[in-house]
Amino acid sequence: MTAALIGYTDRISVRSGEKISFKISSAGPTPYHAMLVRIVRGDPNPGGPPPKLEDLSDLFDGRFASRIQQAWPGSYGLVEGAKDVELPGALQVEALIWPTLPEDGPQTVISRRDAATGAGFALVLTPDGMALETGTDRIVVGKKLRARIWYRVWASADPETGVLRVGQQPLARAYGTDDEGEASGKVSSPALEAAAPVMIGAEPATDRPARRCFNGKIEAPRIQGFAAWDFTRRMDSMEIEDTGPNGLHGTLVNLPTRAMKGSAWTGAERDWRRAPHHYAAIHFHDDDLHDCGWLDDFSFTIPKEMKSGVYGMQLSCGTHRDVIPFFVRPQVGKPQAKVCYLASTFTYQV
Repeated sequence: MTAALIGYTDRISVRSGEKISFKISSAGPTPYHAMLVRIVRGDPNPGGPPPKLEDLSDLFDGRFASRIQQAWPGSYGLVEGAKDVELPGALQVEALIWPTLPEDGPQTVISRRDAATGAGFALVLTPDGMALETGTDRIVVGKKLRARIWYRVWASADPETGVLRVGQQPLARAYGTDDEGEASGKVSSPALEAAAPVMIGAEPATDRPARRCFNGKIEAPRIQGFAAWDFTRRMDSMEIEDTGPNGLHGTLVNLPTRAMKGSAWTGAERDWRRAPHHYAAIHFHDDDLHDCGWLDDFSFTIPKEMKSGVYGMQLSCGTHRDVIPFFVRPQVGKPQAKVCYLASTFTYQV
């Protein structure tokens, strides 16, 4: 995270008597100052009138110790139970993918890997095509994938022979485009086994929850004899269901988009509930973010006399400034003005 002083609240709006909590990250060497303000005019447009904030420090004014709280964007699927199950000998893994940024840096489609040692495996999209990584060994197809095209991608590794294979095949070929192929290699002893969770759309890291997050859609990832995830199930939830022999169900992190058009989509049905197999994909992004999960720094209880309106907690630490806005709603059954103000909270969130 690059912002030196930033924060958010646990809720968008409150009424008198209710409490709102503030979660702050400050990189400053000294305590930061937090002061309540009423936002009379908040537009920062330099071509318009300047922002106007009304000082309400008599209601809240405090200093708090600076601490850094990290935000880790990037969505993925996490299957914790996979760390307790061994692979059935040889590795065979495959998935359907629809990449949106295929020429960006490495993006992991599916992995089961030890972040510290690299043991395990990762099927990875690279600017040079699909790659299989296991331990310190790596093989790559060497042919670029096209953006927004469905591919079947796969990899295999045999611990007895040491043979590694990785491949890619577009579901719709394009004239004059060479984006289909397979690569193979032989290593002395592939380090396939790792007592680690399976991650779909990312792989573990030592300094954060995940790295190499995937940009695009993934459908029907499976590891033969181990697990097969069907994204048409539990589509209205953040859970993913394994139809394989071990029941390795998982959860989705950072709200990737569900019920997306899949490889079988024809346009014949617009409602994913009526034709879930047409909407069997999940769209992952490396900048998805649900909740940072930060700890509370301080809270403020709205006093009875506080009028409804737009307020903010103004933060300052050294030369850094920020204002965290929130809304105070009128008391139930007690209108306070002749005009109703409708706050566009969706736009506010964006």
